[in-house]
Amino acid sequence: MTILHKIIMPALVTAAVSVSAMAQDTVLPVTITVDKSNGTLARADGDTGNTWCSVWTSTATSPGATFSAPVNNMQWSGENIDARTGSAQSSVYTVASASTGWYVSSYSFKFVNIGTGTKTLTAGSKVMTSSSTEQTWSVTDIAENVVPSFTMTGSNDGVLLTDFSIVLSPRTQEIQPAFVTTTVVDGEFAPETNWYTLQIGAGGLYLKYEDGASSMSLNSPQTTLEDKDLWCFVGDDTEGYQIYNKAAGTGMRLAAPSEMKGTTGGSSYAVLKPADVAGYVYVWHFTETNVLGVGTPAFFVNLDGNENAKLNNRDGKLAFWTGGADAGSAIQVIWSKQTFTINADNGTMGNVPGKPSTWYMSWTRDAAPSVVMSSVANNMQFDTDGTLKIASGIEYGPWAFTAPQGMHVSSYEFDVKRAQDAGSATLSIDTPDGKTVEVTDEFQHVAVTGIGVDDANGFTVDADPADANKCVNVKNFNVTVSRSIEISKNIMVFRYDGTTGYNVCYRIPAITTVENGPNKGRLIAINDYRYGGGDIGAGRIDLYQSHSDDNGLTWSEPGHLCDAEGNHVAEGNYTTDKDCAFGDAAIVSDRETGKVLMIAVGGHVNFFSSRRDAPNFCFRWYSEDGGDTWSDHQDITEQILSIFDGEAAYGKIDGQFFGSGRMTQSRQIKVGDYYRLYAVLSSQNDGGNTRNWALYSDDFGQTWHILGGVPAVSSNGDEPKAEELPDGSVLLAARNRWGNRNFNVFRYTDVAKGEGSWLGTVATDMGMGSINACDGEIMILPVRNIETQEKCYMALQSFPYGGSRRNVSIAWKALSQPEDFSSPSSFTTWDGRKQVSNLGSAYSTMCWQHDNTLGFLFEEETFGKAYCGMFRNLTIEEITGDAYEYCADEDDSVRQGLTSAMIRYRLETEAPKGEPGKYVGQPTGEGNPEAEEAAAAYDAEPTLDNYILFNKAITTGSAIEIKHGGIYRLQSAHNGTYTFGDRYLTTDGSKLTSSASHDTSASTFIFMNKSEDSKNWIIYHPDHKVFVAQSPAAVETAFSMTPDPAMAHEYRAVSTMEGYTNLTDVQPGHNNYGSIHQGGNNNGHIVVWTSDAQASQWYMELVGMADESELPDMNVSIDEIGVSDKVSPVKYYDIIGREAAVPVRGGLYITSERTKVIF
Repeated sequence: MTILHKIIMPALVTAAVSVSAMAQDTVLPVTITVDKSNGTLARADGDTGNTWCSVWTSTATSPGATFSAPVNNMQWSGENIDARTGSAQSSVYTVASASTGWYVSSYSFKFVNIGTGTKTLTAGSKVMTSSSTEQTWSVTDIAENVVPSFTMTGSNDGVLLTDFSIVLSPRTQEIQPAFVTTTVVDGEFAPETNWYTLQIGAGGLYLKYEDGASSMSLNSPQTTLEDKDLWCFVGDDTEGYQIYNKAAGTGMRLAAPSEMKGTTGGSSYAVLKPADVAGYVYVWHFTETNVLGVGTPAFFVNLDGNENAKLNNRDGKLAFWTGGADAGSAIQVIWSKQTFTINADNGTMGNVPGKPSTWYMSWTRDAAPSVVMSSVANNMQFDTDGTLKIASGIEYGPWAFTAPQGMHVSSYEFDVKRAQDAGSATLSIDTPDGKTVEVTDEFQHVAVTGIGVDDANGFTVDADPADANKCVNVKNFNVTVSRSIEISKNIMVFRYDGTTGYNVCYRIPAITTVENGPNKGRLIAINDYRYGGGDIGAGRIDLYQSHSDDNGLTWSEPGHLCDAEGNHVAEGNYTTDKDCAFGDAAIVSDRETGKVLMIAVGGHVNFFSSRRDAPNFCFRWYSEDGGDTWSDHQDITEQILSIFDGEAAYGKIDGQFFGSGRMTQSRQIKVGDYYRLYAVLSSQNDGGNTRNWALYSDDFGQTWHILGGVPAVSSNGDEPKAEELPDGSVLLAARNRWGNRNFNVFRYTDVAKGEGSWLGTVATDMGMGSINACDGEIMILPVRNIETQEKCYMALQSFPYGGSRRNVSIAWKALSQPEDFSSPSSFTTWDGRKQVSNLGSAYSTMCWQHDNTLGFLFEEETFGKAYCGMFRNLTIEEITGDAYEYCADEDDSVRQGLTSAMIRYRLETEAPKGEPGKYVGQPTGEGNPEAEEAAAAYDAEPTLDNYILFNKAITTGSAIEIKHGGIYRLQSAHNGTYTFGDRYLTTDGSKLTSSASHDTSASTFIFMNKSEDSKNWIIYHPDHKVFVAQSPAAVETAFSMTPDPAMAHEYRAVSTMEGYTNLTDVQPGHNNYGSIHQGGNNNGHIVVWTSDAQASQWYMELVGMADESELPDMNVSIDEIGVSDKVSPVKYYDIIGREAAVPVRGGLYITSERTKVIF
């Protein structure tokens, strides 16, 4: 036997020949430069007309190197590589040796932003963030058994990689064992042959033998370890390997044409062939790669004599790609099954501890995998003829098998008869499948197959009491040990496998439970039916639905949404503009009537290309009968867009869509005939997708209003969701454009008017380490701790796990005390995670079913294609590992208890009595008597109205606020983000800067309201007599100052209890960026950036109040114009406050009546 390098083989340690080491003293390391002069870029599909590629391969081959990504995320920029994060905004890049006997010992490159967005590079604990300044990424001292890689996340606008070098060193160690080869003798596979499964690509599609097929279909990511799924290898690393299939037997081997056909080998199919078919090659070579990610070892497998002919998934068939190698060519070889014999020569006997004897209670296999057969007493021994003698014994049976972790005994067989000294004893063999074999003096065959992971796997030697201690003889004892495979519980609702009838992909799931009416309890699932695969604007898209009336066990055939006459009401018609496509649905059912509302985006305009006068469209549907029939689509585009026209912050929006999946209905707020609905809008201005707006409706979607009047996320917003917290506040959870998730919390001060405040956006990985920037769902529901019986609430959040779009999971977090949901930062840590898919998987949504379980709908590459729509039903016990269970809060006592606790917590933290805070946003230290009275009122009558009164009371006077005319020192709150120390905001008269000094008036600014009712601020520097102007139109650009009051911009201040204040231009020059931000170097650079960045936070300390003489003229003059009881003639003032005796025609003036006029 021989073995190849790294392989997935649970707990299996092999002792076999390894690839010999290379002599280090005769070969020196080799440096390879990664650029256009020293290698080529290639695509997986061989399309030479497309510049985007997935792998760079060095021209040098002895040794050679590769630099690759799973998808086509690279192109040339001059001589160097422009690397992107792709549509997933996350990409793994792998640096690998392309030559046997060599490994990557170090690599380095310089990187700099091509676009404006930041990218984060991560490799283990090493993390760097890109910028417009060139930086160096260097990884050294890489171990021989590691294939290095790094993950790049963030905006998909590229980094330029220059001075890129890879150092290859000769191996000095033996390569770790991988698959164990076998032999074929006399037409039979050798005893104890190891069998493996082969999975290709990121989707993990299994290679399966198909008798008589001319090609091998790649369409299943599942296996039950049938013989057709099992493969073995004959050969070695030098001469190559022949690949056999267990079902096909020794007469067939994997072969392929020696001449590549089609585009880059796409029509040359690898299939099992009998020996010596002319024109076919039967020998293969393996090259290790971790292009599927660190921790997922795989191989590129090429045809003997043609190193470029690597096996690849070509349109769902096993063929070749000769243009390079990427994830589509990566094959995982995973140990799966072996049959061995129990005898005296290949195992070790063991006694019951403390009871030495020539009889034994266990047999342990010497080779891997180390299976144990044991009982509870010393009841077996090997006879001199080699047969195993087993006594029934007074403490007889059962005998059971124990396999290493990740494996189980799946079958066994043996021949049995009465031992010679047993006489005529009545003995039997009882097996776990319920069968009994009466033992006689002749050998009989016992076989048990199909043993599951959790099944009983042994047998019992039974005897009449009078025949206790009589023995049986056993021979030909063969045991099969298998890899333990969890059979997927996911149910396919929307199928996409590329075959006829299933060759259109599904995207963007939505789901709801019909809450009342004749179809109460029905699940309605919606998906985009995307003919071209792209988003709105890329062609025809229909909305398809399926429903289940048995809590997700079975589903109707997916089809169109129809009205009562059978007309399709959400079918795209690409001959028109408005109706050409419908997609990204959001859905909800009213809890009282059961009425269903669905909102979706539509039209022919892509979201980013939408403009106010030529927008993408917004449509609405209703169903009164649980989705059996629907209203026609209703265009509500203008209604939605007009909400923002001149009213909300930023004035207007150019493009919009409702966050897909699930809209939320309040459990507590009812204004009018319906409980309040929440949905979250994603918007862009001039092509920049930056903001999320929470909307609410009190008439079940007929009209909508902006919650709080301002964005919930003002920058880096993306696909958003909302949920109601136990205290009636609103939690926003949204995809962050550059990775991870955004959270924010809204607290009401007036429910009827939708007034209140957002506490501030927090971007976080939720303490999970690596979550993908992808649409997911948020849900909050009542539960009970199984161990303590404590009742509380629980938050669930879904997302793909691991940095790429796969491993869709549900995170859970118990909300058992105020600190668990008091602020957005409460959601930076979660208690656990339940993984639902181990395949490529992306968007997900959920609903609560009437059987009190979770309905979970998600996208999955079930057949290696993106995507099918899959459903999974889960209990809270399954999600939390039996830590919690669902427990309805029918009398609201749990919610009220948490709200009461939240009130006490907020009094202690937001309005404490004692030492006052120093910075804006921190407590005044004076307490808040009005809030204390409101707290007492809630305790007396725990209603939502009383809690809102508390919210309103505690937001007034509890925290230090900005004062009109206040003189403030602003210290950067970068809080250790940068290596330099404290920096203070100042100006040189022409632009904002920062300084290490704060002892003079140069580091102070006056803050002023433009009008009495304004909540925004003019920022004025009295020494230089200049104002902060509009934020820059280009990122990482300095803020300009202006002496002209008319050019001064208003800035919105958002402060936290920690004393952080963010200052963001109300009308920013750049749609994505508007906040005053401390730059990352130590030269006083103040630039425009996003509001959620830590270095966009400032400590604002009041150091004095300005005299009237220190205020700029425009405010002094306006303030001095009083209101008299007498009728006075109207006076006119110019924009800097000077009275104009004779106004000039066409000039802009402010009147003594505080109005603006053009004379």
